[in-house]
Amino acid sequence: MPRKPRFKGFDYTELLTAWGLPMSEDGVDDVSDLKTIKEHIVNSYHWDSYTLSPEIKKDMLKYIDAMVKTGFSGYIPVYRAMKKLDDFEFMDVFIALLPHMWT
Repeated sequence: MPRKPRFKGFDYTELLTAWGLPMSEDGVDDVSDLKTIKEHIVNSYHWDSYTLSPEIKKDMLKYIDAMVKTGFSGYIPVYRAMKKLDDFEFMDVFIALLPHMWT
């Protein structure tokens, strides 16, 4: 099984690639790409146990860590605090910040 690409904290299209999700045809349709990612995250939430799929959450956390490591984002304190949230709150905040997660 091939390794997933390492998140570099560039933009959210890295999540599309890591999860094997379809990207917009021109690769720059932010509305379509963001909707695809958001739907995938919500569909990965286990409503019966109130938890995110461990694989999806792990990738989300790796992506946030990559954003922090760049040192460029003004959201760095928020990203660090997100790790303390329960899965539903984490998912909710991640989705809300997703359009701003790029360096």
